[in-house]
Amino acid sequence: MFINIFGSTGTIGSKSLKIISKYFPELKIDLITANNNFKKFVLQINKYKPKAVYLNNDSQFKSLKNNISKKILILNNLNVHDYLLNTKTDLTILAISGIHALDYVNSISKNTSNLGLVNKESIVSSGHLLNR
Repeated sequence: MFINIFGSTGTIGSKSLKIISKYFPELKIDLITANNNFKKFVLQINKYKPKAVYLNNDSQFKSLKNNISKKILILNNLNVHDYLLNTKTDLTILAISGIHALDYVNSISKNTSNLGLVNKESIVSSGHLLNR
């Protein structure tokens, strides 16, 4: 079973990773994303060993590459949506606050079986799309 976590360095994303690690070791982390918390993100990557990662901060791309395993795929703003559209997951936790979560809703909804949505803005703004 594969899972994606958007906003892994935030409170909900961090707790989700801890719960999965402790109680659901059979779940495999496919993708984790973060906005700017570079140090925490690197720690999470090295601990949970996801297949792919995306940091929404292009200026730290080279630093990220130097601080994690070469086996982990590093996505950028241009290819994160392609990755989502071409990779099936069993569960995606969308724990990005505010309207920025909408940047990913369409791509996520195409290939995930279950969506854990943590913000009301996505439901209010695009609930009609999610219901499909």
